[in-house]
Amino acid sequence: MFINGQTINYDRYLSALQNMPAPIMVDQLPDVQIDLIGLIEYAHRKGVKAGELTEEEKNRFIVGDTVSSLQEKVKKSVKYRSLAEWNTAKETVTAL
Repeated sequence: MFINGQTINYDRYLSALQNMPAPIMVDQLPDVQIDLIGLIEYAHRKGVKAGELTEEEKNRFIVGDTVSSLQEKVKKSVKYRSLAEWNTAKETVTAL
């Protein structure tokens, strides 16, 4: 067996995977209409990235909702907070 330092990086990688948030499934996303093209074009005209826009600017492109309320809805709908919880739940279901 050759030891070349990759084991250290691999252990750090596995640790990062265990602490990584679980994926958000499509059925957990709130039903919302967002004009993404308009949002991106607006940010481009302003000379910034879309993520750098203020919440008020982003809200102009969301129909019937706000950024902060959407974030709360997603937080409430996500069932698993980490990949470890996701894997545990998946193993439990598979064992049944």
